[in-house]
Order: sequence, then C-alpha cells, then structure tokens
Amino acid sequence: NYDIPWNPNRLEQRMGRIHRIGQKNEVFVFNLVAVNTLEGEVLTRLLAKMEQMREDLGQEQVYDFIGDVLEEQSADLASIMEEAIEGRQNIDEIIERMEKSISQEHKRLLDMAAQERLDQGSFDLPGAKRLFDELSIRSLPLRSYGNFVLDALSTTRTRISLSQDETLVRIDRFPKNLRDFARKNKIILPSQESLRFTLNEKKETDSTPMIHTDHPLFKLALELSERKLQQIIIPSFEAKLPIQEELNVEINRVTIIDGTGRILEQQLIMIGKSNNGTWLEISPYFLFSTNLEIIKVGIELDQSFRMEIIKRARKMLRGVQREREEYTNRRNVFLRNSFNEQMNILNERLERYRAENYDGKNTALINQTFTQIEELEEKSQERLEETEREKTILLKPVHNLLQFRLVPSGTENRRVIPSIYHNLIESFELNEGRINIALQSAFGMADFISEEPNGETRFIIVTPNIDQLIDELILEDFKPIWKSLYFYEVKGDKIIVQKAGR
Repeated sequence: NYDIPWNPNRLEQRMGRIHRIGQKNEVFVFNLVAVNTLEGEVLTRLLAKMEQMREDLGQEQVYDFIGDVLEEQSADLASIMEEAIEGRQNIDEIIERMEKSISQEHKRLLDMAAQERLDQGSFDLPGAKRLFDELSIRSLPLRSYGNFVLDALSTTRTRISLSQDETLVRIDRFPKNLRDFARKNKIILPSQESLRFTLNEKKETDSTPMIHTDHPLFKLALELSERKLQQIIIPSFEAKLPIQEELNVEINRVTIIDGTGRILEQQLIMIGKSNNGTWLEISPYFLFSTNLEIIKVGIELDQSFRMEIIKRARKMLRGVQREREEYTNRRNVFLRNSFNEQMNILNERLERYRAENYDGKNTALINQTFTQIEELEEKSQERLEETEREKTILLKPVHNLLQFRLVPSGTENRRVIPSIYHNLIESFELNEGRINIALQSAFGMADFISEEPNGETRFIIVTPNIDQLIDELILEDFKPIWKSLYFYEVKGDKIIVQKAGR
C-alpha cells in the first residue's frame, strides 16, 4: 500500500481481496508511509495502535471495527488531515483525539472479549499447578538450544568463535545465502556485525543471553534441520546403553492443521517397544543427556510401530479438536457480536440520515451507508465462513524420522523403565500420604510426580544405584526442580529415599 486510504475499512478491504478463499500462499502487506510529513506521522501512529489492538484481541479483523468509529467521531484520517491543513488544531492535539477514540474502542472490544471468557467454569488452580510441574520436566534444558544452533550452523560457512572454555559463542558473519534463506522463511536475523550468546546459564548476561525457543537463531536452526531431513535418509542403527532390557525406539513427527492449512500443533513423539511387546513413551530429554555407543548401522526395521504411532497421533488429534472447538466457538460468538454491533451502528446512522434528509441533502450519505451495510454483510459472511473452516482439524501424514535399537551395555543400569515400577511406587507414595501419583515418560528428568498433603510437588527418579546415578547426572539441567527432587533406590521390594543435595 503506497497510497493508503484514509479510512481503515478501505485498507482492510484491500487486504481482504488477496486473502480470499483459495489463497494458498502467505500474504505480506507493506504500508509505505512518507516520513517527515503530517500525514505520515498520523498514519504511523494509527497503524501502530491498530497492530497493538490486533495482538491484544488475537483477531485479524480490528480494521472492521474501528474505521466507522473514527469516522463517527470525526477522528478519521480525512477529518484529521483537513483540520491539520486548515490549522485549526496542532498535530499533537489531533493525534491525541484520534488515539483517545481508538483507545475507547479498544477497551470496548477487550471488555467484549473478556465477557466471552466468563462463566466458563471455575479455575482449577491445583490442576494448573500439576500441569506446570509436568511441563517443567518435559521442557528441554536450556543448554540444548544453543548446542542445537551450533550444530545446525556448522555446515553453513557461518563465522563462529568459541571462548576457551567453550561456553561463550560469537557469530561474526552470516553468509549471504544463509541470510537469504532466513528472509525466505520470515526469520529476521540481527543486523549488528556480531552476535553473542552463552551455553552456560551461569554466564548469561544482557549482552550474552541463553538461546530460547523464540530466538531467531533457534528458528533458523529448526528450518535448516528441516531442510537437511528432507534431503537425507537417516540410517537405522543399534547402540549400547546401561538399561534394564533391550528396546526398539522410533521417532516420528506429528503435525495437526486446521481447514485453512495453518499448523496448530507439531510434536516429535518418541516411543519404545520392549521384547515382550510393551509400549512406552520416551522423553526427548533422553537425546540430550545420553551418549550412545553405536555398534551397528543398518538394522531391520520394526513395522509394528506404524499402527502404534498412528493411534497416539489420533489421540493427540482428539485433544486438539476439543481445545479448538471451544476456541472457535468463542471466536465465532465474538465475531457475530462485533458484526451485529457494527450493523446496529450503521442502521442507526441510516435512520438518522433519513430523518434529517430535508430537500435530499443526505441522499449521498444514505447511499454511502447502504453500500457500507452491503459490504459489512458480505464481509461478516466471509469471516464467519472462515471460522467454520478453522473448526476442521486434520492430521497430516505422520513423518517417520528415525528408528534404532538400544541394547544393555553389560554395566549396571542407572535408569529404569518407570512403568515396570508403577505399582510399587504408587503403593509406597499412598502409604506415605502422598496423592496424585503420575507416571512420566521413560529416561526423562523424573520418572514419577506425586503431591504432598500440603500441595508441594515431589519429583521422583527411580534407580538401582543412587550414587552412580548422581555422578552421571548433568546437574545444571535439574536446577529448576532440585529442591523438590528425590531419588528412590529400589532393592527388591524395598525403597531407600534420598533427597537431592544430601
């Protein structure tokens, strides 16, 4: 948009024309504004305010609700620029009036959205706390993100420097093809000459942060890894590990989309199968905390994983469907209410114009309002149809990434398959007065979670040898849960408990 219309409704209509049903490409909209001009300054403030509304409301349709409000209060761009040119008000006063009008509408829409969220049942605080505790041990350790970035960039001719202790990283230059690749994938790389981050949480500062999932380098590393996976065939292999019994393991990527093609959920699912046919879920932490000793490349694949992973993917699909159904229903109600309110405003305006139409002086305004009503009806129908398409939740074909076999190394195992000890641990915890015992994924940061009578969480790792296990743990990974971590050494039917740090 290099010739921006002075009513946001018109601007939205332009964008709507290229977002019609059937559009398969992502659309980028650039609003070009002249600098050092009154019009440019007003437009910049207006667009910034509109974008803030879009983020707060989680809605793309804010232009639908604001244009007529500004026009009704003579705070639209046309009226503002007319007053600025005539010198009736200075630019700061004009912008203040415009922002006040937008802020009032912003608050009204936020209140409407908040009302839609009321009466949805009481908030389950204990349940939310349990969910947070489980997420805290399912999240990958922070160190893994930085190492993942380094590994992904290692084949890209990126100029990387490491400190002597290999905890601080400086990137001096990104090659042009990598910057082009980043732009193509909508990733904005920092423009400064060098970029720094740390691999050690203790050395994190404002100038050398840890890499998190929202960091552009992490997003770039994901895209690079995705491209690499599409270009190579990962071999199957066999590896030794100090575990109780032999396991076949497979990693798959599960992707769930809506009817518009937008990705709603994407997960890597790692499952194992023991020799007796028992299935178990394996924590992704396993990949970042274990050094596999590969003894053989190329093994016969176990085809039975296919049905099991599809079963788990469908379970994941049902969960997303339940969550999205509530969201889309609320969004549908919000949109209907918003469109109805805007339609009421137009109808009231039309009646006022008709009542004051002496000698046909309002004929043009009446015709304009009729046109606006027709456009609003078309627009509301289109948006509500899009909401209906969003209700369709689909499972994309499951993408198999890797299959391998783990065999016992012959040394004493440090970690156990928690499902084998489920009954023993559950009985022990209940006898101690603890409740809500939850089995966790194998080889993760905890095997079980339970809850003390006072509501405190207890993270449990089961092992046949506490001392050997503690010596091999990467202790920095357990920092977030260390004060609530307990080791349970199992000797037959007996359990010896040791709190972390003792």
